[in-house]
Amino acid sequence: DRSFATRTGIESREGFRGNGLTDGLFGGLASGIAIDIGGRRLAVLESAVLDLSGISAALGYRVDIVLGQELFETRLVEIDFPSNRLRLLAPGTELESGTSLHLRAAPDRLRTLPAVLPGNIAVAAALDLGSNVPLYVDPALAQRHGLLKGLRTSTLASAGAEGIDVGT
Repeated sequence: DRSFATRTGIESREGFRGNGLTDGLFGGLASGIAIDIGGRRLAVLESAVLDLSGISAALGYRVDIVLGQELFETRLVEIDFPSNRLRLLAPGTELESGTSLHLRAAPDRLRTLPAVLPGNIAVAAALDLGSNVPLYVDPALAQRHGLLKGLRTSTLASAGAEGIDVGT
């Protein structure tokens, strides 16, 4: 989170551009940050520094960091959604070993876990698994094929780093 980075002295440079589901993302880049999760130190090559206040507002509690693709590409990760547990293992490790961590489940099914940044800074880290919505369908496709004919529809709000989007 941009304000978290400022408070804790994490320096960033401009240059991050990305795409969320509903809009573009712009922010800074920070290098050389290490994070401890469940007693395991993970080096993060490069981090995006973005305003995460929309995610925090949607959850009802502060989220300082989001763990995403790099975590899943460099470790064997086992997620047990029914038990709200996550295990991190080194590549090639047998599944019977590893560190098991408790996940906090928000009402919208986003999961967070405790993590520690350098300087012993405890944070709530959200797991970015792409989307907490089971299925997105393009409205034009649904209209063209009558996918919603006779079905009840509702409006939802989806929160991401790019902000909050309201759709039907």
